[in-house]
Amino acid sequence: MKKIVFFLLTVLVVSSLSTISTKADFNSSNLTGNDLLNNRAVKLARVVYPAEAREAKIQGKVLVRITVNEKGKVTEAQMIEGNPIFKEACEKAALASIFKPRIEDGKKVKYSGKLQYSFSIF
Repeated sequence: MKKIVFFLLTVLVVSSLSTISTKADFNSSNLTGNDLLNNRAVKLARVVYPAEAREAKIQGKVLVRITVNEKGKVTEAQMIEGNPIFKEACEKAALASIFKPRIEDGKKVKYSGKLQYSFSIF
């Protein structure tokens, strides 16, 4: 009985360790252009709440599609979802952000993904 319990615990620990390393591996090829990249930023530039949106009490979430070059610099930013009043502020913040380079086969490569910004008056 003790051997069976030990075996099951060993299998559980080993399988959970392999799951953890897979999820944390940014260099893996499972990254798609639909992934949120907020948590991969070395420097996520702060977005400025537009004065006209604040005065009108406009709130909401915005998604911006970005392209990151081999050095981690954002080279393209385009709002794809959200209120147009936030477009300029979000794209400007995205372009000022810096990300971890992605490595494939030992080489740095460019990649794309999304950033999410939330605007709330409260």
